[in-house]
Amino acid sequence: MSSKPTAIDEVKVEKVIWPATKQPAALGELGMDVTTGKPRVFVEGIAQDLAAVGANNVFTKAQSAAIKVLTPGTNIPVSGKDSNVQEVTLDRATSQLDNATDLTDGQTIVFLIIQDVTGNRALTFGSNYDFGTEGAPDLTTSIAGQLDTITAIARSGKLHCGVSRGHTA
Repeated sequence: MSSKPTAIDEVKVEKVIWPATKQPAALGELGMDVTTGKPRVFVEGIAQDLAAVGANNVFTKAQSAAIKVLTPGTNIPVSGKDSNVQEVTLDRATSQLDNATDLTDGQTIVFLIIQDVTGNRALTFGSNYDFGTEGAPDLTTSIAGQLDTITAIARSGKLHCGVSRGHTA
């Protein structure tokens, strides 16, 4: 390849499969290691394993998601495509976290719910948030700047949720 790619979409596939003893020859060359079955790419002189869809991948460094800051309002839209960590600072007496769109079964979303500098803000939830037999929680509202977390797992279009209250934001 004549230039360094700026995005994975720009990588030219030059070879599809090579034996474990042969390393890719050029920057960005993609292939499959026939011994391990793992996809590899040649980057800065070293053959690198890639995460494979449909495989159990082991990461040696932490993986994280960028926090998606939701727009506060009377209704707060949520999309599962945006991030696995979503944050909103409540800015009015009552807001509703709308039913999430674009969910994938097994997906985990962590919501960070923050009281603004006034505090005493309430949050209600769309009908697809399932908090089990205890029902929707009363969030920490009496302390301005307080943080509550809701951890949700998507299954069959619903978010099955657990809550942790009273953290310092």
